[in-house]
Amino acid sequence: MMRRIILILCIGVLLFPACFFLGIKLREKKLWEKEQAMYTTGDIVVYEQENDRFGWLDDNRIEQVYKTGTGEYDISIEDPRYESFADIKFRKVFYSMTFPEEDKKPISGKRWTFEELQGTELEFLCDKEIYEGQKRNIYIWEDKCIVPRYTPLYESDNNLYAANIYTIKTGERYMYPIAIMRNQPKGVRPGGSLINPKYYFCKDGRIFCIYKFYNKLYCHRLN
Repeated sequence: MMRRIILILCIGVLLFPACFFLGIKLREKKLWEKEQAMYTTGDIVVYEQENDRFGWLDDNRIEQVYKTGTGEYDISIEDPRYESFADIKFRKVFYSMTFPEEDKKPISGKRWTFEELQGTELEFLCDKEIYEGQKRNIYIWEDKCIVPRYTPLYESDNNLYAANIYTIKTGERYMYPIAIMRNQPKGVRPGGSLINPKYYFCKDGRIFCIYKFYNKLYCHRLN
């Protein structure tokens, strides 16, 4: 009888930490779901996984997280054992987020040189995007300017670009507020390029933000 009681007590001691940890994870998951429902309504989920320990790169590769020898978590793209396990194709998402013909307002762009920007309200781009001897297309959206990357997001598509967006009056990089609320996992110290929101635009007038919110990537229409 005593052995049985001791065995039951040992099992209870072993099970308690597991149940406690599971309870914490379940409460954490409920918090995620509650905040996601509160802030991301209307946005399209383009990727999700069980935990939030992942990052993603400019070429839309999802990167896994591993535990380092010091016990800290980080995101690695160097160790082949933890190479990317997902490649997100956003083209279908962007082109599925249509809007009425009458609402289409093609974004007008102008090709500026470094010299032409001097003395204008866009002069700050000389320190951020355009260097001497270069020309870049700059598109205006409300009180912001959109500067596309050098090449389209997809080689066969001259309409869809990854871009940086700046507020003209301040020269600050635009950040969609929801996109920077909860984008870094606990205990993980990845570089900003892996978890910061990214921006895209179509020349037909659509502007998007892809952002990480806990364990999902969302697509938000900015306009």
